[in-house]
Amino acid sequence: GKSAPSGCDRGFCDSFEGLNALLEGHVITPDKLRKAYNVPAMALPGSKEADERANTSQLVFSTIEQFWSPSDRAEFQTTFNITSQAVSELDGGIHSSDSKCVSNKYACSEANLDVQYMNAMSPWSNITLYYMDFKGAHDFDAFVVELLDLDPLPHVISISYGMGERSSSSDIIAAFDSTVAKLGLQGTTVLVASGDDGAAGSIVRDWGCNDEWWGFEVNWPASSQYVTSVGATLGAEG
Repeated sequence: GKSAPSGCDRGFCDSFEGLNALLEGHVITPDKLRKAYNVPAMALPGSKEADERANTSQLVFSTIEQFWSPSDRAEFQTTFNITSQAVSELDGGIHSSDSKCVSNKYACSEANLDVQYMNAMSPWSNITLYYMDFKGAHDFDAFVVELLDLDPLPHVISISYGMGERSSSSDIIAAFDSTVAKLGLQGTTVLVASGDDGAAGSIVRDWGCNDEWWGFEVNWPASSQYVTSVGATLGAEG
């Protein structure tokens, strides 16, 4: 088969140029997303628009031992000419690590993507990363309950994780919904990824795609009526 470009290994590349070559130009870039969704252009430094957008805040949720790389993010900002904006971490910064991302690329895929593209779409906004291990009683409901103690609350919360709705109890779902409704009343928008597997749900990854066996299953917490569920972008990469 066709050999991978220099600096690329099993879908991971050391540079945007390598990734762009690997995918033959079909990479989702910030500019392509802005065009596809009619997102306003990045405000110029020192402009009134930049000052106004600097008054907004966004929070990225992270879990399952995910890390992000400060050097990767700096290269991302340079490559796409994005304003450099620091990431505040509510866990003391223990989940930002260049070395972790070098030793295990899979440990950095989700968090790296989140802190880069949240910055790309709203580069003047303050950005915070909130890490929580899902252990013991900790679940999505525990995360949003803890958010209520933040002062000030972030304007936007992004959750890129989810699970089949059947995996959560009715009590946990009810607690999550109640808390997110309270966040909404205080002006916070919660965005949740709808998943990568379509109507059959993530169970197909482990057991095969057969809707006669599994039926259709929504992803939670994207299925909550109090969040904005966000799907993937297909077609903008051309």
